[in-house]
Amino acid sequence: MKKFSLLFMLSIVFVVLTACSQEEPTQTYDFKATNSEWESTYKVVQEPSVGQKQYELTIKYIGDGDLPKQVGYELAEEKIAGTGELLVNNSITKGNSCNECTLATEKDKNLTLTYDGKQETLVLKKQ
Repeated sequence: MKKFSLLFMLSIVFVVLTACSQEEPTQTYDFKATNSEWESTYKVVQEPSVGQKQYELTIKYIGDGDLPKQVGYELAEEKIAGTGELLVNNSITKGNSCNECTLATEKDKNLTLTYDGKQETLVLKKQ
């Protein structure tokens, strides 16, 4: 009887440990914001179990006025920032990947754009 109890307890421990070691599934998030002058998308694919993230941020000028020469951008929550020219299709695309990095959440994200002495904030919402 003791052998049966021991075997039963070991099988329960094995099941619990197996359940705890299962990897979290891949997470994919798509965010988008649009106003009268700008359209922006932020796409994220991440593996929470290993802290790996790949992203692509696209900022496109869709306004009627003159095309800004330089655009500064900052997505503070995601630690993405830079300055660029609107080259292909009046847009800037920034992509990267990282390991052991801060993972994205489903929360709305504020994208701050600075151009021609102006500053505006777009709120990227999960699609």
